[in-house]
Amino acid sequence: MQHLEADGILGLTSHAKENHLDLSGESLQSWKDQRYREWDANRETESDNASYSVGSHSDRTILGLPLTGPLKIEDVKNAFRLSALKWHPDKHQGASQAAAGERFKLCVDAYKSLCDALA
Repeated sequence: MQHLEADGILGLTSHAKENHLDLSGESLQSWKDQRYREWDANRETESDNASYSVGSHSDRTILGLPLTGPLKIEDVKNAFRLSALKWHPDKHQGASQAAAGERFKLCVDAYKSLCDALA
């Protein structure tokens, strides 16, 4: 019983006693292996879902990307190219050049942030 307490499965032993389950070495190891496989599968699923929350709301908005959903590096690159062409200061004249320059800097920062998050 001491060994089982050290492994953190005391609840399993009482359940096993009530249901007359065999917790000898082999079946206990089999149970542990199954639990680890389930844990790994859940962890992989969570990491797959992480792509749905990549990037801040503002970064996605600045580049014109969807606010939710999966995001691929190619999508970010394409959105950045379009935004950079639209807001590059050389494309604007007079008073709008300063505003375009600020907007261009925001696009660059959003692009860097999203690329770092996806890497």
